[in-house]
Amino acid sequence: MLLLSPSSIFAPPSTSRIRPSPIKSMAVNRSSSAPAQRRNGMSALEARISLVIALASQTSSLSQKLLTELANETAKYVFPKRIFESRNLEEALMSGHVNRYKRDILQILPYFVAEATMPGKSGFDLNGASQSFNTLAEYLFGKNTKKESMVMTTPVITRRTQSDGEKMEMTTPVITKRVQHLN
Repeated sequence: MLLLSPSSIFAPPSTSRIRPSPIKSMAVNRSSSAPAQRRNGMSALEARISLVIALASQTSSLSQKLLTELANETAKYVFPKRIFESRNLEEALMSGHVNRYKRDILQILPYFVAEATMPGKSGFDLNGASQSFNTLAEYLFGKNTKKESMVMTTPVITRRTQSDGEKMEMTTPVITKRVQHLN
């Protein structure tokens, strides 16, 4: 292919002549260019090996990220942070942490607040249960040694024992057990 040089375009018509340009176009002769795999000096085998190494590196990086996240989540459960100090008895045994969605997850350990023995040796005595529950309720509402009233958030556990009566306990979380009375 021949190109016109700038001097031949602006020259007077009598002296204009066509001469070849020193610039070679890639579109002129594609048959003389090297095959695609040799263009950048890399063979097909080298390209495959490079691809496998890149994929292995990416997989390793992703696996390392997932293992780090797993270790962080496990550490949160094994070593929970106390994000607040307990202000009252209900918060005394709470521990928690903030997860990645900015939510507080609290774990509440079971503990006894109060316990009362219900009168009666056999069957369920409604009057005895009522008396015991009232005793426990009074404790929660302020008839305790510290004269501190508590919010009624602790559920009641009842169980039958071999003692003089039945015990009714205030505890958290809610646990209901049925124990067969053996005579």
